[in-house]
Amino acid sequence: MGHAAYRVAAMFSIIIPTCNRADILQRSLACMLAMEGVEACEFIVIDDGSTDLTSALLEQYRLRDNLHLTVITQKNKGPGAARNAGLRVARMEYILFLDDDVFPDAALLRRHADFLAEGFDVSQGVLRWHPDVEKAPVIGFMESRGMQFGFAPVGNDREASFLNIYTANLALRRADALSSGGFDDVLTAKRYAYEDTAFAYTLARAGLRLGINSRAWAYHYHPMTEDGLVGREYKVGYATRVLKIHYPEIAGALNIERIVAYMELQRPVLALLLRLPGIARLVGYEMYLRLRCRDAFLRGYAECLQSENDS
Repeated sequence: MGHAAYRVAAMFSIIIPTCNRADILQRSLACMLAMEGVEACEFIVIDDGSTDLTSALLEQYRLRDNLHLTVITQKNKGPGAARNAGLRVARMEYILFLDDDVFPDAALLRRHADFLAEGFDVSQGVLRWHPDVEKAPVIGFMESRGMQFGFAPVGNDREASFLNIYTANLALRRADALSSGGFDDVLTAKRYAYEDTAFAYTLARAGLRLGINSRAWAYHYHPMTEDGLVGREYKVGYATRVLKIHYPEIAGALNIERIVAYMELQRPVLALLLRLPGIARLVGYEMYLRLRCRDAFLRGYAECLQSENDS
């Protein structure tokens, strides 16, 4: 294990799920290929049902002599299922999960390897907003509310809990990823949220040491609109109900009962407030977005609950 930092070029299978993002994928792959030590790594890109130019783009990369690239094409099943497909064919000792909108620092591989060599089993790299998107007001709102990446550590400044893990920039042993069972189908089937959290929970329950690696950083390019954020919160609400059923320990750690308490009272009040003329101007931008997001979350949770009752 102590030699991991010196074998950086030979040990990572870099797994990247993608769907209909050919333009950004082309940019992110160019950045990934500039990482130090990438020459002997293998790339596994899972085309998760794309209908744009992703297939043609990946074929161009596949024909490069100096690039070890495996392309998996499947019907759209969501990123968790795509990562599982990549895990099944990975050959290297270590896995690096990256997203198709992540632009890594050139030293990312070495810094993940160093961290793992220090005794951590999981190296959670950090993500910073890409300069092209970080100044948008909705991004500032998400940052202030901790709605994207919760890298605040538990305990000291390096230890992490399963609540701090995101597979947009994550390294671990292939054997550990496989023995955990990968990403749970019960969550990947809904394609909504908490896939990473459940994956990390399984790793932590197996006794693995999870750590936040602040030196392994990358930019995250993910433009967000207000409507897009609200739509995402609906999906999170729906998935929260799924999580509560299948992972009650995680739901407890997230204090879900408090969040959905008095839901029957909250929903009509929120609906009434959001219908008031000029409500956004009256309460201000941040509060208006908070109201919209809470309304969307509770609608998602309630609709999942209703689907259970209907079945």
